[in-house]
Amino acid sequence: RYSLSKDDVKDYKGYLSLTPEERTKKLNDISTTQKQKIGKVTSADIDTTTKILKETLGNKEFGKLKASIKGKGGPPKEYLKGKAENPNPPPAEIAKSELRFRNVIKHYLETGGVSPITGKVVPFHDSQLDHITSLDNGGKDGPENWMWMESRMNQFKGKLTDTEVEAKLIEQGLQTANELEVGM
Repeated sequence: RYSLSKDDVKDYKGYLSLTPEERTKKLNDISTTQKQKIGKVTSADIDTTTKILKETLGNKEFGKLKASIKGKGGPPKEYLKGKAENPNPPPAEIAKSELRFRNVIKHYLETGGVSPITGKVVPFHDSQLDHITSLDNGGKDGPENWMWMESRMNQFKGKLTDTEVEAKLIEQGLQTANELEVGM
């Protein structure tokens, strides 16, 4: 289920060949394009999305979805327990898990679910929230360190750094970034 096709490898290697600045620009361009399409995502938009999901799914299924969304990206428990400090958006007092739920919904809406690796919209049910720098490698759990990607690519990446991902691709007999560039 999580194996990569030749096109996936090409897309992933293309992404890995970008400088950190180029990757940041790509992520910013995705958000800018989405903002031009739908405007700024507000608390009201998050409330509306949540309401539609709840009405469509019913309480029980919505509860399951909400639990799944809170856990997207596998955050440590400290990101889900207790009250949030200085929450934005309101209300004034909100549980960390509820704030994370709202932030995940907001981030998906702000990016349109576009994968920076493939440039394609990844439907929410087939997407995974990736920490650009994994939490195990010192990354923070927040929108500034998130991107949406295809499940198969995120599972392939796991907790690896970009250098380790490239080594894993090479180890499995796949082309390096330089080989892709010269068309080997």
